[in-house]
Amino acid sequence: MEGLAQRLTRSFLRRGIITADQTEWCAYILECKLDQWFAFAIMAVVGTVLAGLPKTLLFLCGVGFLRRRTNGYHANTYLECLVKSLGCEVVCLLAAPLLPVWACALLLAAGTVTVVLLAPVNNQNLHFDEREMAALRQSTRKRLAVADLAAVLLLAAVPEYAAYLVLALCVVAVLLLLAKLGFGMQ
Repeated sequence: MEGLAQRLTRSFLRRGIITADQTEWCAYILECKLDQWFAFAIMAVVGTVLAGLPKTLLFLCGVGFLRRRTNGYHANTYLECLVKSLGCEVVCLLAAPLLPVWACALLLAAGTVTVVLLAPVNNQNLHFDEREMAALRQSTRKRLAVADLAAVLLLAAVPEYAAYLVLALCVVAVLLLLAKLGFGMQ
């Protein structure tokens, strides 16, 4: 992805879309986005085979929606992240149909409490100050409220879909717990 990001950055520079002093930033952002899109595509394909596209998208979007503000465990390499993410996805997509409504409700409560208590997580790559952490905490809680409301509505209306969103919340909670315990990049 790095090579593609560099080629795109040079193309943007030639076309005047960016200036010379923006090349490093542009290449970094492009590489990150290309990595994210590639991982999402791989996970969407694998998930669709296992659980169908709607349930996979519910799970992946649930994780992404919450993780964007919570942070948490990060693997040391992109490949490690992709492999662990795929493993986690496979386990969750296979487990979701086996969860009764009462278990979903219990997991929703446990995941919510964990996220409220632990999020957001700061690490050496982010360097958030206390003001930024407070803003992230507030943003995290708003997103959590949206996810919880969606999960409760799904539990009431379409319980077979609720488990996918509940497990997305649980994944985020586990990633927060792992980071707080010192695993992954610190």
